Amino acid sequence: AGLMDGEGTITLIPRKKRGSLNGYFSRISIVNTYIPVLNWVNTTFGGRVYIRKSTNQNHKSHGVWELSEVGAEDLIRELLSCLKIKKNQAEILLEYRKTVLDCQHYPDRLGLPEEIKRKRDNLYAQIRVLNKKGPK
Repeated sequence: AGLMDGEGTITLIPRKKRGSLNGYFSRISIVNTYIPVLNWVNTTFGGRVYIRKSTNQNHKSHGVWELSEVGAEDLIRELLSCLKIKKNQAEILLEYRKTVLDCQHYPDRLGLPEEIKRKRDNLYAQIRVLNKKGPK
């Protein structure tokens, strides 16, 4: 939970199809320059790890661990009571996942009730505000 609070991101990412919004997907990630800790997270919780080489000679390369959709939801449920900084984002992710489970019979946004589309768009807007970098 400490790694997620301090080094992690809990977010919704727009999913586009032919240039138009087709929905969102949920993702959690941790970025760190100490790759062994990311490998441990990956071994323990699943997901994937990849390395990003820095283009700035003053910065180290770093690793990124990611987990999406059901895996992200399951882990957030386990961590929720321990999160302090990212608790609001975690609750939004879980609320979004509830709309996915409630609407599994819709393959994409086509045919999805407008009420659900608006709710998802609103959750996305909320999480963007919470994840915004810089002064609040």
